[in-house]
Amino acid sequence: MKTLFAVCFFLAIFTFSGFAGNKNFMFSPDTVVDKNSTLVVAEDQEAELKYNEGISLLGESKYKEAIEAFDQAIKVKPAFDVAFFNRGVAKAALKDLAGAIADFDEAIKLKPDMGNAFYSKGQILYDQNKYPEALAEFNKAKEHGVKEAGMYYFAGVCLFQAGDYKAAIEEYTAAVNAKSDYAVAYNDRGSCKKQLEDYDGAIADYTKAIDLDKKLHISYNNRGSCKRKKNDFEGAIKDYDEAINIKDDYHIALNNRGSCKYELKDYKGAIEDFTRVFTIKNDYEFAYNNLGSVYIKLAATQDKDSDAKKYYEDAVKVLDKAIQINPDYGFAYMNRGNSKEMLRDEAGACSDWKKAADLGVKNAQTFISGCK
Repeated sequence: MKTLFAVCFFLAIFTFSGFAGNKNFMFSPDTVVDKNSTLVVAEDQEAELKYNEGISLLGESKYKEAIEAFDQAIKVKPAFDVAFFNRGVAKAALKDLAGAIADFDEAIKLKPDMGNAFYSKGQILYDQNKYPEALAEFNKAKEHGVKEAGMYYFAGVCLFQAGDYKAAIEEYTAAVNAKSDYAVAYNDRGSCKKQLEDYDGAIADYTKAIDLDKKLHISYNNRGSCKRKKNDFEGAIKDYDEAINIKDDYHIALNNRGSCKYELKDYKGAIEDFTRVFTIKNDYEFAYNNLGSVYIKLAATQDKDSDAKKYYEDAVKVLDKAIQINPDYGFAYMNRGNSKEMLRDEAGACSDWKKAADLGVKNAQTFISGCK
């Protein structure tokens, strides 16, 4: 009986820089304030004074007060483009994102080549997971002279989300060219290369990210997963070890390390890793499926039928849990069907294989052919 061991490798875009962390809106330092008009001039002096006051308050993170000052500046000088822009920055900091976008749009209307307004509007849309719309704004920002590393990085994220990995690589490359120590940009460029099955290129980028930030646990995990793709299981385990040492509740790295131990026939170690995952994230269906796969493998190595039966029964229990968490998890149905067949539950096995096939598991068709 052929069993499937399905380990899900997670490639994610991680925004650990100061540009956008954990989806809490934050502007890049280089786009927070436009200081083009901070000197008091004779014309519209009152508006300029209030504008300067707003700039000072914005720099002190007194956003509500800054908005009030910009309001007064705009009241006196209705076409004050940079006042609209910086009022938008203050509104964004207070989570008034609709108000911020309205101000950025007004700034653009008054000064169509204000690249920072396009960039800042794009950041808000990015933060709202509106990647195509955000990318359009970043492209306009580029057209109007913005060359910030963060903008290239954000554009890369948008393209990654769209599955255009080659174009995303170009943006990440521009980001690291603009900011040579941009660790997360190297990490994410590596993730694009991994998606394109350029594992050596990906490993090189993850290594560069690690060289720049020794605590970037995600890069260790990602590099380990590339090594696993190259069947370097020992090397992968070392990287997963580093990731877990940095972040001891990193359930993804634990799951991935368990998968490598499985490949090396360290079934006890694999069980320990998958079980530890549940103490951190008890609804992580992939670890339940993988644990079930270990039990299936152990069952096949038993001399006594009674011992084998116990492992198959244990496999069914944890695969039940995987399916309970994710009813569309095809591999879990496939593996549970294999276990049920060995427990002489032909009807249950066929039902699971059919479900797996319906969910797109190709190998399931082979097993269905023997069903009544």
